[in-house]
Amino acid sequence: MTKEDNHQGKTSHRRFFSFFLPSSESSTEPYLDGKNDISTYVHKRFEETKKYYKKRANQYGRLYIVLQILVIGVGASIPVYNTLFPSNDIANVLPVSSILGALIVVLSGTLGLLKVQEFWILYTTTLDQLEREYELFLHGIGNDYNIEDDKDGKKREKAFIKNLEEIIISKGHRYAALRGPGSSGKGNGGID
Repeated sequence: MTKEDNHQGKTSHRRFFSFFLPSSESSTEPYLDGKNDISTYVHKRFEETKKYYKKRANQYGRLYIVLQILVIGVGASIPVYNTLFPSNDIANVLPVSSILGALIVVLSGTLGLLKVQEFWILYTTTLDQLEREYELFLHGIGNDYNIEDDKDGKKREKAFIKNLEEIIISKGHRYAALRGPGSSGKGNGGID
């Protein structure tokens, strides 16, 4: 095995497992051209964060559905197999049924261990919260955005940024709680 083959093997494992780990992507890098206005924030932070949550929600959603379909399909195949291949000799039926039963346990365990459904819900609800907050900001709805003495709109913009960052941070805390003890959820400023 060459050095290059070994590197490719390690890289493919990292790529597979990176699906389950916090992302190193960050949208908090310095703004383009030193601009520090609301349109730059919306473009660099909000839109990028929204894309990320949408991508992760779709990934976890698809993974959850595929694993659940496999659990249901394998579970349903056990009685079908036993009916299609009846045998007076229990030793002929037992190995296949046992293997299928073990596969159900592995698939169910994977669903539970990776908390696929919980993360699907977490990413989806966070995405919904982000989009809702943006709509409230755009239309000036709510106490945070209906400010009387805000002539230039700066107070509204600050409230929007504060609220968005709180949503992102709270998601980081919920992520860490789902992962359990030992996970900090800090790898990316609360975004993963």
